[in-house]
Amino acid sequence: MREYAVVFEKAPNNWAAYVPDLPGCVTTGKTLEETRRLIAEAIEFHIEGMLLHGEPVPEPNAGGGIDPRSGRLSAPSTFFSYNYDRERAMHSEYIEQRHGGYYIAGTRISLDSVVYAFNRGDSPERILERYPLLGKAANVYGAIAFYLDHQREVDAYLEESQLELDSALGTPLSDTNPALWTRLQAARSQAAEPQP
Repeated sequence: MREYAVVFEKAPNNWAAYVPDLPGCVTTGKTLEETRRLIAEAIEFHIEGMLLHGEPVPEPNAGGGIDPRSGRLSAPSTFFSYNYDRERAMHSEYIEQRHGGYYIAGTRISLDSVVYAFNRGDSPERILERYPLLGKAANVYGAIAFYLDHQREVDAYLEESQLELDSALGTPLSDTNPALWTRLQAARSQAAEPQP
């Protein structure tokens, strides 16, 4: 959890707020309450933009600091907490998070599908053939790049999803119907073979 100092200033017709630790993170509002709400949104937006562009997020100087406008030592008027967690840090123009899962932006195709195909050895072109709703190769490459950039987190997410599925299903099919399980595994292996 990060707590950033916020400086509020009363102007003749409005309020202004800025975050000394996040240069360029400013807002104005008609009332103090509106300005508090807007600066909280501005902090979130500013940090998400930094993460999206791969910029490091500065550590807050929660004890106050030098006011960049006046050059004086300032004690902040208030603090805002901003917790950027794995979901926020894992952001991409190619990936959306919806309904507790990750999807290729603008589609109903899950990131899981692309990752499993990629890990099976399918080429991006083959993945696009399998999932034509992805629309264009850039979406496949973007999803793969996202996966490679966040491989540890995505693999943990996939493992957690598999455990949830396994617990929801109860007794595995391999135990309840071994013959059907064997046939399904053979069909999966045949379908997973890379096509020339």
